[in-house]
Amino acid sequence: MRKIVSLLLILLPLTSIALTGCTRKKFGDDTFVINVSTEPPTLDWNKSEDTTSSLCINNLMDGLVSFDWESNGIGVKPALAESWTISPDSTVYTFKLRKDVKWTDGKPLTAQQFVDSWARLVDPKTASPYAYFIFSVKNAQAINSGKLSTSELGVKALDDSTFQVTLEKPASYFPFIGTHPPTFPIRKDIIDKYGESWTDPKNITTLGPFKLSEWVHEKKIVFERNDDYWGEKPKIKTMIGQMITEASTAISLFETGALDFTQEIPALDLERVRKDPKLKQSLREGPFFANYYYGFNTKKPPFDNINVRKAFSAAINRQELLNVIRRDYYPITSWIPIGMMGYQPDIGIKFDPEKAKQYMKDAGYVQKNGKWVKAADGTPLPTIGIGFNTNEMHSIVAENLQNQWRKNLGVEPELRNEEWKVYLKTLKNDTPQLYRLGWVADYPDPDNFMALWYSWSEQNNTGWKNPEFDKLVQKAAAEMDKDVRKALYDKAQRIMLEDDVPFIPLFTNKQYFLLKPYISGYTINPMQQWRFSEVAVERGNKKN
Repeated sequence: MRKIVSLLLILLPLTSIALTGCTRKKFGDDTFVINVSTEPPTLDWNKSEDTTSSLCINNLMDGLVSFDWESNGIGVKPALAESWTISPDSTVYTFKLRKDVKWTDGKPLTAQQFVDSWARLVDPKTASPYAYFIFSVKNAQAINSGKLSTSELGVKALDDSTFQVTLEKPASYFPFIGTHPPTFPIRKDIIDKYGESWTDPKNITTLGPFKLSEWVHEKKIVFERNDDYWGEKPKIKTMIGQMITEASTAISLFETGALDFTQEIPALDLERVRKDPKLKQSLREGPFFANYYYGFNTKKPPFDNINVRKAFSAAINRQELLNVIRRDYYPITSWIPIGMMGYQPDIGIKFDPEKAKQYMKDAGYVQKNGKWVKAADGTPLPTIGIGFNTNEMHSIVAENLQNQWRKNLGVEPELRNEEWKVYLKTLKNDTPQLYRLGWVADYPDPDNFMALWYSWSEQNNTGWKNPEFDKLVQKAAAEMDKDVRKALYDKAQRIMLEDDVPFIPLFTNKQYFLLKPYISGYTINPMQQWRFSEVAVERGNKKN
């Protein structure tokens, strides 16, 4: 959501274990203790872009609709909107809001609060990385680029309980938009009153199944049941989210019973978990619409040269990488993930070391004394840095790719890691020549993966722009025929991953996590949306 990912979760190194409230103690059946892994970068849902923030927000808030995991495939079902209608030309959506929804300060939900949210989302002053998410709405893109005012956005409050959206043109994925945190309603009065501190526990006003009661930065975040929630009330009273940044430490605490849930299993620990009888009964796994990739800064040498980018892509043996991280993930050279409409495994640059070297020659380089230099004047290939956020998994991946590029291409990049929040700023302000990221589906449609690479996308850190690609993806989004859409996505993917190569797809993930056997009510979903309102805890006399 989701945003960019703190995919595979993005963690700080611990020099000492300072676990506030996470020493071994007895919890009752009214308390659920989880590891959120790291400090949420923000709880401002218009600005959120990562999975850690989304986990918190999805338990504090609701959207117009929610995912229906039980449907044939994945659909949406009513949430804050109890019903909706669609115009014959599929460009006008009219949502009827529930009249029994109240914010935690007792004020009612209104359609204007959605209008305020969507206007704030596309307002360039907000600088939301997800503004592009609603560019299908009339005038949204023009507003975000400063050409029009937010009052001209295609959204209206027809009355207190009717929210209407007008699109530029049909968008096949649009029903999913209302599930995503940046589109959730806001309380403009609260934001205006408290400014940047509106998300502090003493100020924030929410309407979801839980309320924010405590936030000890870098240590823990605590949620309490919202007894005035419009829907089915949570079965647990308290949810404690610990910020345990080392996954191996989290697993140890899980084994002692200090945690009921932890969302990451380190690469080297999965085999142990599968062999340990107690841990194995807590292991959960399933499909995951999430891709892991390495991006190029196409504006910085040497990756301003297409053939150098192709060379680095062709020099990677993805299966070797998966063997090293000890995961049964799915290697990919295309971008739309396995299991989603539009997946096409034949697209992309395959592993071929000899071809990789030829690409370097095509870029104007020759090898002298084991080093690549420009044939024209002998200028050496620039020093290359790999940027990634601090995490055991990401380190192993970076080290293996560094080794493969040295072995298969004769180039050894330097490794440079940073803590997650610092890394996000680096990506925006001074994107490394090579950088690690992942993408977790915000909604189960290929548009969500392809729109990431629009020329105007705030999530596209590569600097790459291709108008033909943009047109194809926009055309596919408005197309209702699945076969036609797939053909358009195939063409767009070939432009992106065979012609221009602004990034290197590496693998589609599976999800693995640990959940105590005495926890019930959580449904595994392919977008790994952590929503715990239906969770029940029955510790009893069972061993933790």
